[in-house]
Amino acid sequence: MIYSDFDEVTFRASVDDAMKSVDRILQVHRNPRLPENVDHNYSDKYALADLMTNVGIIAQMNCLERMGLSAEILQGVDKTKATTLRFQSSETCTFLKETEVKVPMERTVETVEDTQTTGSFFGKTTKATISRVVNRVKEYHWKVDISWQLFIFSGTNTDDKTMLQSRQSSTTVVIQSKEAPFPGHRERSPVDVSLTWLLQQIDTKELVAQFKVDTLHPDTKTPLRNKQVEDALDCITNIQDWAENLHDYFGLHLQHEIFNHDNPAAGPPAEKAGSLNSLNGKLFELSDGVFNPIHPLVEERPDDSQNADEKEHQSKDSILGLPAKLSDDDSRALLLSKNDMTKIMNEHVRSLDEKIGSIRKTFPAKNTVKRISTAEAEIALLADHLRHLMEMYVNSVGYNEWMLEQQLVAAIGKRVDSADLDKFVKFHNVKLLQPAPKPFCHSIRRPDHYPDGVLSIEGVNTYEEDGKKEPIDTFVRHVEMAKPLQIPLSAAATLELTGKSFLHGWLQHRFENTSKTYELVARARQFSSFMLIVGTMAGSDKLDPKDAIILQNKDEVIIPLLLDELPSAKEFKDAIQSLSPEQQRFAKSFRSMQLESSVLGVCIIQIKPQLEKLLGLPPDALTKEMKLTQDLMQLFVEYQVPSDLLSYDGDSEHATVKEKVENVKTHVQSVMGVVDAAKDRQLEEQTKQAENAFMQRVQYQSADAEELSRRAGPPTGGRGGGRSSPMLQSRSIRADGFHSSSMPFSMAGMPGFGGGAYSSKKSKKKSSAKSGSSAASLYFQAPAAATTPTQHFAAGHMIALSMDTPVSTLEELQCQREVIQNIEKETDRVDDSFVEFDHSLSKVVTSESVENSKTNDPKSASESGLLERKGKEDALVDFTKMPKILDALIEQHDTEGSLRSTVVKTSNLWVRNRQENLLSKVRPQTLGSQEIKSEKDKAFDLLDALSRSGSLPIASSELHVIICLTHRFEKDVMGTVIQDNINPIEKLEMSTLLFASAVHGVAPKELVRGGEQEANRLAGSFPLLLK
Repeated sequence: MIYSDFDEVTFRASVDDAMKSVDRILQVHRNPRLPENVDHNYSDKYALADLMTNVGIIAQMNCLERMGLSAEILQGVDKTKATTLRFQSSETCTFLKETEVKVPMERTVETVEDTQTTGSFFGKTTKATISRVVNRVKEYHWKVDISWQLFIFSGTNTDDKTMLQSRQSSTTVVIQSKEAPFPGHRERSPVDVSLTWLLQQIDTKELVAQFKVDTLHPDTKTPLRNKQVEDALDCITNIQDWAENLHDYFGLHLQHEIFNHDNPAAGPPAEKAGSLNSLNGKLFELSDGVFNPIHPLVEERPDDSQNADEKEHQSKDSILGLPAKLSDDDSRALLLSKNDMTKIMNEHVRSLDEKIGSIRKTFPAKNTVKRISTAEAEIALLADHLRHLMEMYVNSVGYNEWMLEQQLVAAIGKRVDSADLDKFVKFHNVKLLQPAPKPFCHSIRRPDHYPDGVLSIEGVNTYEEDGKKEPIDTFVRHVEMAKPLQIPLSAAATLELTGKSFLHGWLQHRFENTSKTYELVARARQFSSFMLIVGTMAGSDKLDPKDAIILQNKDEVIIPLLLDELPSAKEFKDAIQSLSPEQQRFAKSFRSMQLESSVLGVCIIQIKPQLEKLLGLPPDALTKEMKLTQDLMQLFVEYQVPSDLLSYDGDSEHATVKEKVENVKTHVQSVMGVVDAAKDRQLEEQTKQAENAFMQRVQYQSADAEELSRRAGPPTGGRGGGRSSPMLQSRSIRADGFHSSSMPFSMAGMPGFGGGAYSSKKSKKKSSAKSGSSAASLYFQAPAAATTPTQHFAAGHMIALSMDTPVSTLEELQCQREVIQNIEKETDRVDDSFVEFDHSLSKVVTSESVENSKTNDPKSASESGLLERKGKEDALVDFTKMPKILDALIEQHDTEGSLRSTVVKTSNLWVRNRQENLLSKVRPQTLGSQEIKSEKDKAFDLLDALSRSGSLPIASSELHVIICLTHRFEKDVMGTVIQDNINPIEKLEMSTLLFASAVHGVAPKELVRGGEQEANRLAGSFPLLLK
């Protein structure tokens, strides 16, 4: 909460100084104090604001009177026109003369003269002369004439002006340059201030200040937040700025821009009394001693003392007087009486005249031509005092508001913020509404089963340090839909959901400087799985999916929500009022689209129940079949296996649940065998390709090495004996390029080359035969326990090539090292290859067979009959029309424009917390746009399989439709209560009842808990809603 520039330290220091003078002015037994120390009511704060403003007006007029605005001039002002006070000045610079002066220098010259005298006793004398060196400098004298005027005028006619003061002075500026220091003539921009509002608050006939706050005006909020005081602050701020400009002109401009240019060669003259520097030195001392009458003082006195004081009449010395009656509340006369305030204002006049008298004794008279006279000194003093008056007025009216905040904190015990109000609203709504709002935290479960997971919308208060997450509260209504919910999976397939549907009304309130984010959170339990679909409602029975994801085995997905507030109904109506009919129709159509697209749909689909239905298994048949469920999801998601290959095909009447499950397991194992066989075939093909590539590389290297050896000629001997021909050598080379001993192994012994964990028996035989007839043999030091091809090479095991090629140069070693690295890459690629299922083995299900199965199967016929079933009146809820209904209600009841329809969207950056296996820790993973799209594709592939491309409805589902409204306050909680004088609890009660009645479809009065008494209390605050 930001107060009106209230400076408590400066305020209390000024009050302490003023109290010394007040104690001398009033009688000894009097005890005026600040209102915080005296019992008073709320109306006394308005009376105090009136008094402080009237005192401020009188104090300003006392200063303006000494600037020349007399009572006669004041009474002659035409108040029907705008009145302006203007200060205007000009300077003229003319050349006077050129002179040459001798400026002594610090350097001196000593001349010594010797004199010889004949017959003298001494015979010789010496004479020394010391001469100072001078510098001849030319000086240029310029005359600067300064002229200024202070006058008022009405309207725009400056010729018909009333002069308050004017003066012309001159000074000589001596410089050492022939160039003029200033322009020949310069008119400075006029300094204006409007006196219109100030004069409107004065009864010029009676010469009385008559300011008063209109407490009955609708815009009046507090003693400070009302049009009258705000206008006073604007006028006072303008006068303060005007006084600041005058003070800067006399105190800074004349000194720095004109007088400081005086630069004679002999140095500046000594400071004289009456100079501008002397004025600057005395301003602080003089203005600080002037009494400031603007202080919010009150006193609680006996009635007889008040009556005696009213009989006394105190004459005024000020140009204006106070109104006859300072307060409308006679029973609570806490303000100082009119006579007391007149004495205080007389002290202000006395101290002001005293300081002006001191100035007239110090500075030259106004009628002289001196550059600074009493006229400039008085205006500088009065301008400086006007600034202090205005600062104290701002602090005095700001003190009223500061005192309200202190009293409210003392009553509650703390400063209430948005988090505190959240807690109160949750507590209060439980007592206010029937039914009360419920937390948006729903278990994902089948009846009489342990939950598979949890779905919630959680708010994170980032303004607080703990950042605690709590579910939001919503108004919940169970909606029986007349038609199944449709979710388009593709252009050819549409999913139908026949599960439960819920309408949620989410009312959030937002204050200034509050930061709160919201997240859609879905958590799956161990060995459980479900699917989450998020999108926008495109109709009463259609969800336009935006994103989808599969959650299983303790997965947690956190989706940030983006809230986009639309303009309120009142703001929209005011904005289009002056548009053309075509523009209005365009704006209304676009807003209608915005409202209809603001409905968020969140759908949950349980996977196991639908798998049982899809495969022809009884309910709960897969509850304890964890591995079978995982295999089924893998086949559907990764290989897109048709469900007809896996569903139960035995006798459904006499078979037990176990037999049916075993039947499905057999089908799953059969399909998995086909998948494994396809993997082995592709692995074998990749192995052959890698082996052929390796052998071709070896042959190329052998030919190149043989050619190099032939060109090199026979080997030469060296120290220690000769060496054998490299053609006959067999070197062993480690994978890192170093020599080592090795033992021979055939290529069949290498995993991925006809042997190891990744080759079949048939491939082993082929590889062995091929290795026996190969032109080159591979030497490999086999590891003790190697399970993957990368383990052989990563550990730096040794490989040797025995061939008829030399292995002696570094280039050849590098070539062989590249061969080994290529082998490693090929083997890893084979290990990581993904085998797609051979769809030629699957059974093709045509659209005709699907239609035939739907018409022939009595179960499917009964499910399709849901489309033709008529619902109740309660079921005819078009979710996309709810925002428009709310908008119409808001326009009718929310006259302040605080309620705003809010579009809820999901972010494109998610977080998924996943535990890869039972022994690992949960690790967060960020999902961007590409990852989210990939997850959506996987989810839609599974949905396509679970629904047989849309032909099989899904009953184990839940739809949560969320409509959001935001009640926005312009200030924080304390500012709303104190500055706007608004009770946010009552405003939230109105918006809560309005929203809840629209969601539940009942009258607001029927939702009120607490009987007739509570309904009457609410009707007193907003009768139109509860009539």
